[in-house]
Amino acid sequence: MNGVLKNRSLIIMAISESVSSVGSWITMMAVFSLVIFKGEGSVTESGLIYLVGLLPALVFSPVAGWLCDRYDRKKLMILSEILSGLAVSGIIFTESITLLYVLLALQAISGSIMTPARQSSVPQVVDHEQLTQANAFLQQISSVVKIFGPVLAGGVLAVMNAHQAVILDVVSYFLSAGILFLLPKLIPPKQNKQTEKSEHKEKWTAQFSQLLHLDSQIKLLFGMAFMAIMGIVSIDILASIFTRDVLFSGESYFGLLIGMIGLGTLLGALTLMLGKKASHPWRDVISGFAIMAILPASMAAGYHINNLAFMRFLVIPICIIAGFGMGRKLVQDNTLIQTLSPAAMLGRVSGLYQSTIIAAQLIGTILTSAVVPSLIPVDAFFVLVALLILAVSVFGFFYYLKIKGIKKVSTVRLEE
Repeated sequence: MNGVLKNRSLIIMAISESVSSVGSWITMMAVFSLVIFKGEGSVTESGLIYLVGLLPALVFSPVAGWLCDRYDRKKLMILSEILSGLAVSGIIFTESITLLYVLLALQAISGSIMTPARQSSVPQVVDHEQLTQANAFLQQISSVVKIFGPVLAGGVLAVMNAHQAVILDVVSYFLSAGILFLLPKLIPPKQNKQTEKSEHKEKWTAQFSQLLHLDSQIKLLFGMAFMAIMGIVSIDILASIFTRDVLFSGESYFGLLIGMIGLGTLLGALTLMLGKKASHPWRDVISGFAIMAILPASMAAGYHINNLAFMRFLVIPICIIAGFGMGRKLVQDNTLIQTLSPAAMLGRVSGLYQSTIIAAQLIGTILTSAVVPSLIPVDAFFVLVALLILAVSVFGFFYYLKIKGIKKVSTVRLEE
């Protein structure tokens, strides 16, 4: 742990991420203030705020990953922050909702460079055996921002109007870019000339196909991540309904539950960072995913438990436990991507992973909205989500054992 906390480059990336993330929360709250709370925004316009952020990133993330395998990742991170700051600055001066959506889309495109650039940079600044602790440290920073960012943003909007508040986000982006200048050069690993020439001749579709034929463990990781995000999104969408209809509580208690999940995520990452023995990444990914099933299962049970005080008490530790599993899974997802991906393709794999996550968010949102409650009651849907999470966890466990078994047989045959 001490090595991670003394790693100058990792600390710089963590500070940069926290600064820009807090600013992003301010802009998100400001946009909702302009469109929904102080405008005449409908459910459709509220959904568009998310869509204009997700769709451009879904399309551009693979391109961003390709850039991260070709150019200095430090410069790409700085460029991402500067372009995002310029896009967001337009919100300060516009009253047009249409232009607001365009600016958010531009910010999503420039921001999509940051995740694969940062993810592919971590193995360059820390030793291989410290990857789990480094990812756990970055996850803790992210969790803290998710807990306190919305609160801080709400406080800012209480003393400033929405357009003034966005100025702080613009400042945060340029401040983050300035902090990133302190990093050393992060040149991606060079490929041999033959590979480089062949890739220039290959079409993008051929390179995409190459990514899909990577290590079986990477494909398993992508599949489990896709299902996990779909489950999380469906829970997110219905959690407010659960809070209102089952717990008979409002937005304050809902915010408390979100905070408890964030606390659990923080604790999950912290245990990985402080652990004296190296933790097996796949064990954490599979068990962490399975632990998350406790949340939708408890929410389904809540519809049939008539003791309101008991449910209000029970749901708090349940959220912490589910967040704990999520935190360990998220950390080890990153570790596995960084260790299993070919060094020369890490940027592209990270970009494709980001697109997978975004696709899961979109599909989960559309699917949940389409079937609940018109086709499936809320409590039954929670049961299905819990069963799906457990089924995918069991499948992941046995599929991983199958992969390891095949590799052992191949190794024995080579030795013979």
